[in-house]
Amino acid sequence: MRNGHTLLAGIAALALFAASGIASAQQTQQDQQGAKGAAQSSTQSQRNEQGAKNQGKNQAKNQSANQGMKNQGAQQGRNQNAKNQNTMSKQSGV
Repeated sequence: MRNGHTLLAGIAALALFAASGIASAQQTQQDQQGAKGAAQSSTQSQRNEQGAKNQGKNQAKNQSANQGMKNQGAQQGRNQNAKNQNTMSKQSGV
């Protein structure tokens, strides 16, 4: 009877050992998935931050370009006014 108990105890110990190995492997897999998720979240945050920086740069460029167009339009208007003044002066004989 003693040999039977020893055999059962050995089988039980082996089952516990196997179960703890499986549980450890599952925990390792979960840890890896958690680390992967954290890395993806970090990468996404970096992308969002870079996107915000780029958006700010683009807005500054657009504002500068818009101001340049306004300045160019104003200069063209002044040039046209000067031409009109010259034409009027020539017509009036001044």
